Amino acid sequence: MEITSKGYLSIYPNKLKIFSTLKSRAVKLLDKFGVRFLGGWGVPMAKADKIVAELKNIQTEFMTAKSEFIKNYDKAVKNWIKNNAEWENMIKNSVVSANYVAGKIDFIFQLFEVKNSTVDNLNSGLNYEVSSLGNRLFDEVAKQAQQAYDKSFKGKSNVTRKALSPIKLIKDKLNGLSFTEPHICAVVSLIDNALTCIPKRGAIEGENLEMLKKLLELIAEKKTLLDMAEKVLNGTSEQEIIQKLMVVSTRTKPKKSKKKSTTNSHIDSCGLW
Repeated sequence: MEITSKGYLSIYPNKLKIFSTLKSRAVKLLDKFGVRFLGGWGVPMAKADKIVAELKNIQTEFMTAKSEFIKNYDKAVKNWIKNNAEWENMIKNSVVSANYVAGKIDFIFQLFEVKNSTVDNLNSGLNYEVSSLGNRLFDEVAKQAQQAYDKSFKGKSNVTRKALSPIKLIKDKLNGLSFTEPHICAVVSLIDNALTCIPKRGAIEGENLEMLKKLLELIAEKKTLLDMAEKVLNGTSEQEIIQKLMVVSTRTKPKKSKKKSTTNSHIDSCGLW
C-alpha cells in the first residue's frame, strides 16, 4: 500500500474514492444542463427543480458514505498502522481525529436567483459576467460535440439511434440557456431541423450519417458555428444548410504524392460561411 504521495500522508485513498465519485456525478449533472457562472453554474429556471432533486439524491448518498466512513475511521486507522508497522510512528503523529475529518467532509449546495440591483452602478460586474455566458456556453458545447464525434461517429459507416443522444443533449442545453446569446436560437433551430431528417427507425447511414458528422464538426468549431448562425439570423434557411451538410463526397482518392498535404480538418463551408 502506498503511504505517501508528493510529501503528503495518504489515509486509505480507496475509502475516500466514493466522495470524489459523487462529486463528479454532481459536476456532470450541472455541466449537462448549465454553464459555469460566478464560481458555480448558471442553469435554466425550467430545469431547476429537476437539478435540485438529483443533487439531493447525490447529497443523501454522500452523507450516508460520510457516516459510514467516520464510524469506521478509528478502526481503519488502527488496521492501517497494523498492516504498515514500519510506518507506525509517522502515521500516529500525522493522523487527525475522526471529529476533525467529519468537519472537513461535506456536500453543500445553494440555489439562488441572480437579478440586477436597483442601484445602477452595482450592475457592471454582473452585466459583464452575464454577457460572457454565451461565449462560454459555445466553448462547452464545442467540446461536447467533439467528444460525441470521436466516440460515436468517427470512422463509422453506420450508427444506431443511440448516437443521437449527445446531439439531443447539446440541443437541450443550448435551448435552456438561449437567453444568454442571440445566436443560440439559430443553432437550436438548425439542430432541430437536422434531427427531423433522421428516419424514426433503423440504422443511420449514408447521407444522413454524413449530415450528422458534419453537424457535429460544425458545432465543434465555434467561430464557424457563429458565422453560420449569423447567416440564419440574416435569412438563410436551416434546410438549405442541412442540404449542404447531407452531400456525400463521391470524389475518388487522389494519387499518392511526395508533397506534404496541406489539407486541414475544417469542414467545407459549401459557400454558406
